[in-house]
Amino acid sequence: ISFVNIEAGIKIDLSKAYLSGVNLRDIDLKGANLRGADLHSAKLRRANLRGANLREANLNGANLDSAYLRGANLREADLRGAHLNGVDLSEANLRDAKLGWSQWQQEDIDKYIDVIKESEFDVIISYSGTTDETKIITRTELFE
Repeated sequence: ISFVNIEAGIKIDLSKAYLSGVNLRDIDLKGANLRGADLHSAKLRRANLRGANLREANLNGANLDSAYLRGANLREADLRGAHLNGVDLSEANLRDAKLGWSQWQQEDIDKYIDVIKESEFDVIISYSGTTDETKIITRTELFE
């Protein structure tokens, strides 16, 4: 694992790193290479992962609430059971990512429907902050 000064224009390389369960809340990993990293159950709340390469990363059960993932590559990533409330997925690639049982705010599902469509899941969990209603939504229901 190497942590390098990102301000100097050098990218952080954490590819295939074992970071399961670690607390990385509020960390700045903009543009980092996390391909194939094990971030299972990691705490990444409000993390800056803009443009990061998370292809094939294990984010199963990770807390990514309010994380900044604009332009991130999450292709083939495992996000099953991940918390994705308030996440920014603008321009992100979720093709073939596994999203089963991931948790979203309903507004985010509506906002990122085209990105979500590229992923794999049978069901996701929707939470409405205004009504405190939690729903299980099937892929069929979401895209009919």
